[in-house]
This record gives sequence, C-alpha cells and structure tokens, in this order.
Amino acid sequence: YQGQGSGKAALATVVDYLSRQPGCREIRLSFVPGNTRAEQVYLKGGFEHTGLIEDGEVVMSYAVRTPLS
Repeated sequence: YQGQGSGKAALATVVDYLSRQPGCREIRLSFVPGNTRAEQVYLKGGFEHTGLIEDGEVVMSYAVRTPLS
C-alpha cells in the first residue's frame, strides 16, 4: 500500500492526537538513515531535522503550536 497516502494520513492522525494532550509542546520521531520515503513523509507532515542521531536513527521534531487563548 505504499504511495497511497496511508502513511501521511496515519502521521496526521497521530500528530493531531498527541498535539491535543495537555502539556505536549513537541513530538519527536526517528527513522533509519537512508529511508528517504519516510523522511519525505515526515518533512511534508511538518517535522524538522534536529541534527541528532539516537541509537543509529535520525531524529526529527514537530513543534506543537498551541492556540492563543
């Protein structure tokens, strides 16, 4: 099912859910270096490179924006 948008939709659902949790300011994930498909999905989903490598994986971060009150 690659290339059919399932990963993009799943990522958006998880980000939406986690962003609604009290105190959530940042979401991090990691992927194996060289997995350019995953990297592109994450970049298009709003994640940014952190410059970190943990357990041999590239770490990315999503800054949760809180609505103005």
